[in-house]
Amino acid sequence: MATRNENTTTWIATHPGTILKYELEERGISQKEFAEMIGMQRSHVCELIKGKRTLTKEEYVTEQLREHQEQLRTEVENLSDECLEIQTEAALEAQRRDQLVDEVVVLTKKKSFLETTLRGLEKTVEYFKKTVFHYQVQI
Repeated sequence: MATRNENTTTWIATHPGTILKYELEERGISQKEFAEMIGMQRSHVCELIKGKRTLTKEEYVTEQLREHQEQLRTEVENLSDECLEIQTEAALEAQRRDQLVDEVVVLTKKKSFLETTLRGLEKTVEYFKKTVFHYQVQI
């Protein structure tokens, strides 16, 4: 036969003010400092901690946003740094590409010059061959 578990945990609902009081004490933040940090009147924070006031949705959202603000700021700064690195790399690559294009243009011009010179030399050699052949025939 199955036995009934006698070890049950009883959960007690805790007012957010109690949790806030504990967190402020643990972090060494005064009620006044906390009120300034979240843009709330000190008396409202005091009432919240005493359980005489509840957090509105707007106050809760504001508090959550402030808690995550520094993390988001860090992530945005890291992202900005990465974007700048990528932008710098792209600019360097564009500069390298432009340099290569310039080098290709120079090499193409040199090739064209050399091909023209070679054709001229080939014609000169043919002329001399004909001239030498013509003189050999006459001799």
